[in-house]
Amino acid sequence: MAAAQAAGLSPVKLNAVLMRGVNDREAPELLRWALDHDCSLRFIEQMPLDADHGWTRTNMVTAAEIREDLSEHFDLSADQDPRNGAPAEKMLVRERGGTEVIGTVGIIASVTEPFCADCTRTRITAEGRVRSCLFSHHETDLMQLLRSEATDQDIAQRWRAAMWVKPRAHGMDHAGLDSEDYVQPDRSMSAIGG
Repeated sequence: MAAAQAAGLSPVKLNAVLMRGVNDREAPELLRWALDHDCSLRFIEQMPLDADHGWTRTNMVTAAEIREDLSEHFDLSADQDPRNGAPAEKMLVRERGGTEVIGTVGIIASVTEPFCADCTRTRITAEGRVRSCLFSHHETDLMQLLRSEATDQDIAQRWRAAMWVKPRAHGMDHAGLDSEDYVQPDRSMSAIGG
């Protein structure tokens, strides 16, 4: 991280996933380290994108729990800048009782506080396929076009078409994971890329 900063890659963004019984009490310490080292920290709720399909809601540390844990050590307030489809809810961080903003922290709450209606994200896999949602069961092949005589307009049109069928929501609302509405994608996060 120091090398990235020295090379001018700023801000350095760090992602952390808290897991119950493993590192679930380390949020304040991680945030303090990120603030001290001028890094941008985002906590991500553990998502059901694991290769062994062993994810359970009870093992997940929720966004509410993360905010509560951080609030014991810092004063947090909502960042008033527009989210503009970003996955992280960004909060301003102050020392307890302080007035000066010392940094920010983000929380990505895909499971407990879905932001599907505002999501503008797209992802390209290492194989050159577009996924309109991390939790999608459909991918659109761009590699074939990239390796052909296709124009940039042809590629853009295929990508655009993939996004037009982006699902309304991933189905992981509070009832969704425990019902038949949500089906975990076959590909894990490591296979999707991210």
